[in-house]
Order: sequence, then C-alpha cells, then structure tokens
Amino acid sequence: MRQAHGGRPQRSIQRRITTLVVAAILGTTGLVAAAFWNDLRVLDREVATTRGGTARHVAGHFTERIQEIQADLQVVASELREGDVTPGFDPMPALRRAYLGSRYADWFLLFDRDGTLVAAAPALDEPLAAAVTRAALGVVADGRPRTTDLLRTDDGPFHAYVFVPIVGFDGQVHRVLGATLTPGRRRFAAFVGALHAHELAPFLVIDSASRVLAATDPQRLLDIATAAALTGTVIAPVEQSPWRVAVTTSYASPALQPGWRLFLGLPVLVGLAWLFGWGVGRSVRRPLATLSAATDRVGQGDFATPIPHVGDDEIGKLGRDFDRMRLDVQELMDGLTAAKADLERRVAERTRELAEANAALRERERVRQELLKKVIRAQEDERRRLARELHDETCQTVTALGVRLAMVSQSTPDPVARAEIDEARQLASHAEEEIRRLMLDLRPSVLDDLGLVSAIQWYAERQLAAHGIAVRFELGALPARLAPEVETALFRVTQEAITNITKHARAERVLVQLGVDGDRLRIEIEDDGTGFDAGGVQPSPADARGLGLLGMRERVELLGGTFRLDTAPGLGTDLTIEVPLEDAAGGDAP
Repeated sequence: MRQAHGGRPQRSIQRRITTLVVAAILGTTGLVAAAFWNDLRVLDREVATTRGGTARHVAGHFTERIQEIQADLQVVASELREGDVTPGFDPMPALRRAYLGSRYADWFLLFDRDGTLVAAAPALDEPLAAAVTRAALGVVADGRPRTTDLLRTDDGPFHAYVFVPIVGFDGQVHRVLGATLTPGRRRFAAFVGALHAHELAPFLVIDSASRVLAATDPQRLLDIATAAALTGTVIAPVEQSPWRVAVTTSYASPALQPGWRLFLGLPVLVGLAWLFGWGVGRSVRRPLATLSAATDRVGQGDFATPIPHVGDDEIGKLGRDFDRMRLDVQELMDGLTAAKADLERRVAERTRELAEANAALRERERVRQELLKKVIRAQEDERRRLARELHDETCQTVTALGVRLAMVSQSTPDPVARAEIDEARQLASHAEEEIRRLMLDLRPSVLDDLGLVSAIQWYAERQLAAHGIAVRFELGALPARLAPEVETALFRVTQEAITNITKHARAERVLVQLGVDGDRLRIEIEDDGTGFDAGGVQPSPADARGLGLLGMRERVELLGGTFRLDTAPGLGTDLTIEVPLEDAAGGDAP
C-alpha cells in the first residue's frame, strides 16, 4: 500500500468504483436471470416456428419475381433468336423495347458465346465486373438460366443479374440475354414490392457473400451480414438464385416481458441500485464538487486563485495538474489578448469587403432573374393576346368568309364559277383550322381548365401521334393545382421537348413520366431516337442553335428546380425536370 501525507493510505478511486459496480452488476444480473430463464426457453420455441414461416414466405415472393423476369427475358430471347437468321439484324430495338416495358430491370444486356458484351439498353455508364462475364459464360456452358450475387466494378454501384440462354435452331447456345437489378433504385423497389414481416421476425435477403439485397430496415441495404448478425436466424433459400432469406429475432413480443416477476423483484433492485449509487456518489462527489467550483472560477477568468488540495488519489492528481495548467494558461492569455485584438481588426476588415462584394453579386443576379421573369411573363401575355385576337377577330372573319362563299356558291348558276367558289370556301375552311391550331399552340385552354397533367397528355398525344410516334404515359396525380405561372413554365418546357422530338429525334417510341417524389415534382421524357451530342450544342444567336435548350433550362431554374439532359448520338434522349412542390403550390384552381 502506497503512503502519502503523514502515512495515510493512498486509496484508488478506480478500485472503489470498480468494486461497487461489479457488486451491483452481479447482484442485479442474478435476480433478473433467474426470473427470465424459463420464459426465454419457451419463447425460443415459439419464435423459431414464426421465423420459419416468415422465411419461406419471403423466399417465395422473391422466387416469383425472378421467374417473372426470366419469362420476360425468354420473350425477348425468342425475338433475338428469330433475328439471328435475318442478315443485318440489329438487336438494339428489341432491347430498347424490353427496357421501356420492364417494371424491374434497369438494363438489358446481350452477350455472345465468348462472354463479350454485344449490346446494352440503355447505354452503360460503367464497365462490367469480370464476374458478370464469368456468369454469362456459365450460362453458355450449361444452357440454363442463372441469377448472380451482387457484383460491382471498383467503387461503382452493386448490381445483380438474371441471365437466360438464347438457343439457336441447331440446339446450341448462341448468345446470352441478361437483365440488371440495382438495389436502392426505383425499379428495384417495385421488384421487392410491399413485404411486411411479422414483428417477431424482421428479415434480410442476402446473397452467397452475405451482402444484403433487401431488408425490413432500409439502413441495412448493401451491408455485409456478419456471422454475429445471423446467429439464431432461420435461413430459407430463394429458388433459381444463390440468394437466401435470413429471418432474425425481434424482442418486442409481450412474451418476453414477464412483468409479475419483475414487479416482485423491483423493490430489491431499487434498494440495491440506491445503495450502490449512494456509495459511489459519496466517494466521488466531494472532491469533484471542489474541482467543479475551481473550474467555474477559471471559466469566469479568475486565474489568480490556486486550486485547493482535494486528496492523494487520481482526483487529487487531476487537481494538481489542473493547477499547473491554470498557471500556463494565465501566461498565455496575456499574449493572446494582443493577438486577438489584431486578428479581430483584420477579420472585420475582410468581412466587410466580402459582404460588399457578395451584396453586389446578389443584386446583379436578382436584377437578371427579375428581367428574365418579366421577359417570360411578357411572352406569355403576348401569346394570350394573340390567341384572343385570333379567336375574336381573325377566326370570326374567316368563318364569316366561308359562310358568304357558301351562300354565293348556292346562288351561282355557272358550274365553273361554283367550282371555283367551292375551292375558295375549302381554302377558307383550311385557314380556319390552321388559325385554331395556332391558337391552341399559343395558349391551350386545357392548361387553364384542367391543369398541367391533362395539358401535357393532350399536347403529347396531339403532336406525337400526328408524326406516327407511339407514346406511353406514367402520370401521377398532383396533390393540388400549381400556381398558374408554374404550370405555364413547366408546360412550355414540355412543349419544347416534344417539339424537338418531332423535328429532330426520328424516334419511334416516347415515354412520358410525371409524379411526385417526396417534396419535389418530377417530369421525365425519354425517347428511343437518334440522340445528339449535348456538349456540342452551344447557344448561338446567329442560327438560334441551342437557344431552345437554354430557354428550357432558365425557365426551370427560375422555379428553383433542376434540369438534366442525358443523351448521346444513337442512344436516344432522356430529359428530367424536378421542381420543389412547396414553392410551386398555388391552390386548387388557377
């Protein structure tokens, strides 16, 4: 035993606290373990039965989804097998149709017998992992469908692949067709579906490397399920894949709460806890209170008063160290005071300069945006005025001209003159139709009457069908009508996009999606046309090249939204617009 200050024993505070805490843990653990031991044995058998049923149910769900994807792939594989006998057959249209019609897959891939990627729809933006090629070669070797684990290249996203062989008319595997599933993306959420595990049995869907594809807890996605996390689970295999369903235990069941035993032992537990806490607190509270008071004085700037002696244990050593630190800080404070004053002066000067520069930049940006808003508002007002004048004056005049020509035709006995008048009346009727079409393009009444969703659907069907382009809609309902200027801006952007498709894209199919994603409105327009080099289209006042895209982007940015264009020559075009709903809300009527 070490001696200090007149032969008094130097007792360790760590020893006192450790002794009291160990006694408390051992005492309370013994009481609680005796009460819960029997209940846990009964519960273990009940939970095992529940977990087994849940595991089989979840595994069956994913088996059905994989079979659906394999069935879709077999349809495309049959089309590609028929195309193999056609000279110059291009597989890309079939892959694009499969992608646009798929509910679950993010990419469709085509490999030859050597495992080389032949085509992909849409185009890949990352290299394939070597394991993907090996899986495709495995399908060529055994001629059977196959589902892979989660695979990736370097730090790219994880993908799982479903492969089917394309068997030629000679009975040999000529090529391999695959579909990609990407956890965390919208189509994979549709693949998982609405699964709800029992409260006793949250589940994980893992591949052969124990990487999580799906789980009741979204935070577990793509984690590695360790052996400790899988201890006590029930495993059910997902047929036609290397995946497994691991069902773990949830301890929220009332069976794990034998309240009457806890109630009987509660007074004893409270008494022991109070006794141990009192002992620990008494041995530590007094010296710590002294140090706390000294700390408060130092915190208030009193560096002259020494720290009192509080003992010879660890707290006493802490007090002496703190007193030495007090002296060092007092010495440093004098030097820091002068440095602080100089630094604050320089910071104030620099801050003032930056504030002035930022204010000037914000003012210029505000003026630019205000001018742009006024220009766009003036354009819409002029469109509305022209449409009204065409309706009230020009259209009425042309209609009256047609009526007068019809009356003159009926009163003219000369057949030649009547034929000339009828031809003029047909030209007047055609002019009336063109004027009405121009009125609708200038300001469609469906936008004011029915709102943005109906206006987009009407305009897309009207323009694309006239050019022989098939259009498919995935339109969701908006929570309320948007502000009129927001609806007008979004409709003009969509109108410009559809006009570009009819003029330049040479597309056969177009997909229009509109819906609400969280607190943002999302519009996506995708076509299978020729695409273009977005980086090579720069705004040019001389020939108006690129000004349409610039105007679309500025309209969206004025709404606080984002404008993204994904295209390349030969790969179609994907336009995505997102605006915040909070700023766009305008009530139930325009």
